[in-house]
Amino acid sequence: MIRKRTAAALAIGVILVALGAACAPTQVAINARLPANFPEAAELRRISVAPFEGNGGADFTGAMRAEIVAATFDGQRHFTLVDGLSSPSASAARQANAQGILTGSVFIDRSRNNFREGRRECSARNNDHECVRWHEYEVNCTAETVSALVSPNLLRASDGASVYASQKRGERTSRWCTDRQRNTTDEAMIAAILANIATEVRRDIAPYNSVLNATVSETSDGLPRALAAQFDLAVDAAKASNVTAACETWRSVDAAQPNHTWTVYNLGICAEAQGDYVNAQALYQRASQLGGASNRQVVASIQRVGRLMGAEQQLAAEETARRLESEAQARRAEEAAQRLRATQNARRSDLVSRHGVAVADAILAGQVSAGMTPQQVLEARGQPSRREDLTPTEQIWHYGSERVMFSNGRVTFVRR
Repeated sequence: MIRKRTAAALAIGVILVALGAACAPTQVAINARLPANFPEAAELRRISVAPFEGNGGADFTGAMRAEIVAATFDGQRHFTLVDGLSSPSASAARQANAQGILTGSVFIDRSRNNFREGRRECSARNNDHECVRWHEYEVNCTAETVSALVSPNLLRASDGASVYASQKRGERTSRWCTDRQRNTTDEAMIAAILANIATEVRRDIAPYNSVLNATVSETSDGLPRALAAQFDLAVDAAKASNVTAACETWRSVDAAQPNHTWTVYNLGICAEAQGDYVNAQALYQRASQLGGASNRQVVASIQRVGRLMGAEQQLAAEETARRLESEAQARRAEEAAQRLRATQNARRSDLVSRHGVAVADAILAGQVSAGMTPQQVLEARGQPSRREDLTPTEQIWHYGSERVMFSNGRVTFVRR
């Protein structure tokens, strides 16, 4: 009898699991490109992570450094982690050739609450293994709660301005009793909290890729039996992650009977999955007008695709701004180079006109040679650190370890 009941219970469990799987909504993955929540912070690509203060600072510093190193967007690393700062300051970041420095504080708090939980177990059974007497009692239990408050601050190295500041909170609770072992530790909970917060910070200061889910409509109501069967086959294909086949079938259904609300809606998912947000938005809005206005999935899809369109526009605008700034910097650099060349050419022309080609080239190279006059040496090397008069007609000029000897107003010897 016990074996039969056990087998029956297992069968019921299997059926419930199957029903749960059958009731799960069919979803299609939407690959999303999302901008940083703080675009100005995302422009700082060479980042240093200074040690965070507080009783959780060391742990979060490690988690944040790992997040910075792992941060990618469209398959490319977004940040370069800069080490070796002499102090947690913007000036130290500039010296280390970092564009920004992430600092802040982390405070961890723990609290413990003792309580009692009721238990109920069978103390007597009849011949059919049915419980005829229950024993109720209580056990001692403990709830341990760990919370974290993280206050990150990203400073721009060029001027010390804060381009990102926030407060992030996280909390986890573990419960166990005298008859049930604890399944985690404070350290594990703290690590999980800080890792999640580090990910939040990373998404605040850099663009990221994410996967969103669009829920397929499985409603074929309103379609003729043959088209409804095709619609259902498309749903089955989507369940099996064969989105291409599903979309081809829904397009066939739409061609045979246009304006079926849920076919149009599912075609919106197809367009969204392909990154065609404009067409997806039009199809979702059309599905709404055809009768899906109050359906929460239609509403959610319109909102989601609107967000994705806004994200693409923002990313495109940021890329355009970066390109224009890069072009402007290149123009400024070229203009500065042209001015320098013009200045150098003008100086050379002046030197050639006054001293001849050979001496002009030596002056421009900062070299001193025999036969030069004191004025020519001054133009080549500048004022000496010391002048030593040997005789009324002989001098030695000192340039560091180099010595230039003059006799009768001309260089006679250069010792290097």
